[in-house]
Amino acid sequence: MGELSTGRIPPALHEVQSKYGVNWQDERDVVYAPMWDRQVYPKAGINTLRFFARIQGAGVTLTDSSMTLAGQIPQPEIYLVTGIYVDFKSGVPLVNGGQLSGGTLGNAADDVQTIMYSGNLEFKIGTKAYAYGAPLAFFPPPYHVELQAALSDDSQLATVVDTSALTIAANAYVCGETMAITPVEIPAGQNFGATASWPEGPVATPSGVDGVISIGLLGYSYRPVQ
Repeated sequence: MGELSTGRIPPALHEVQSKYGVNWQDERDVVYAPMWDRQVYPKAGINTLRFFARIQGAGVTLTDSSMTLAGQIPQPEIYLVTGIYVDFKSGVPLVNGGQLSGGTLGNAADDVQTIMYSGNLEFKIGTKAYAYGAPLAFFPPPYHVELQAALSDDSQLATVVDTSALTIAANAYVCGETMAITPVEIPAGQNFGATASWPEGPVATPSGVDGVISIGLLGYSYRPVQ
């Protein structure tokens, strides 16, 4: 941990004011400020989903989107993008209780692999693309859920249908280093957005359940001080 975290060696007051002050006249402060937009991925698939055009309100919460303006940074802020990621969450519960069957094999792990290993992403500011690639797994998120599970059975399962005898736990995630891009500025009022596309045709979820897909930007917000 750094010195600021341990509290052992305090920085000089002038350094605090010049680097970390929040009340400097006619200056801007800067904070690490991820941006995100999450949408329903329909079980039948879709050709295109556009992100960062929805704003909070009317059923869209901060959990769904960080945007307060559609496809723009509000005045007088500036945003510096340094990374981008895609995340997909299956609508299938993480743990399914019941006897192992063909139906239960269409689970969260299948959904994640199918969707994230298909499609492509394009991030644009104005008319130019500043990040693009395929498949969506090329852009792993900066987080994941790990699962440790044990499966238990009884000796009669082979001859007796016992839906409580076996618990099926399945999970999958895309791991890797989050895609860092050449830093690029989004000025206030400039249109930007990201698109997830499946040009070869919609890709259905194996489970037959809707999922949730998210695109996030990592970077810094420059804003007026208080």
